[in-house]
Amino acid sequence: MKELNSYVKHTLDVAHEAGEDITAYLSLLDVSYPSLSDKEDCVEQASYNQLLDLLIARRPNEGLGLLDGLGVSILEHGLLGYAMFASESLERAIERHTKYQDVIGAALHTRLVVDQNRALLRVTNIARPELINTPAKLRYETERLLAQWAEIGPAFGQAKHWYQHINIAYEKPQECLERYHEILGDNIRFGRRHTEIV
Repeated sequence: MKELNSYVKHTLDVAHEAGEDITAYLSLLDVSYPSLSDKEDCVEQASYNQLLDLLIARRPNEGLGLLDGLGVSILEHGLLGYAMFASESLERAIERHTKYQDVIGAALHTRLVVDQNRALLRVTNIARPELINTPAKLRYETERLLAQWAEIGPAFGQAKHWYQHINIAYEKPQECLERYHEILGDNIRFGRRHTEIV
């Protein structure tokens, strides 16, 4: 399994694009950048969590989680990704993800909720509190999750912003609001009870 390597590499690429010297991050992880392309994981989850803490502390309020979720292919989620990609519809792909999300160690759990004539992909709980242990980390992981889901539509013949709107449980981030709209679209509602794609 090399899913974690892929996530780590993607985060380092985002940090580099943001202007960070990733040498210190590689030293923290005790790996070389090329080794992240190996077939086996070479980074411990705890070390990756430390990397995220450091990156968030150095680059707060920049919406980097959105960039970290952007461009992550379905297939980078390993077996679950392949099962989703083989789904006959976006609805079926969402159902498979919510049923088997623990296979990829999802930090946030989601659930498909059907409410009258609406379907909502809702964040229901923090599945791994050891990874999401601060409000800043929760925001980063929420950004990453929403950006990944925002990009899935075209893989199933849908528009880029295939949803009606997105509700987000935290307050509007003034510093990087333009990035939110660029990646998630114009129909974003902050300060809601739940984080969910409607």
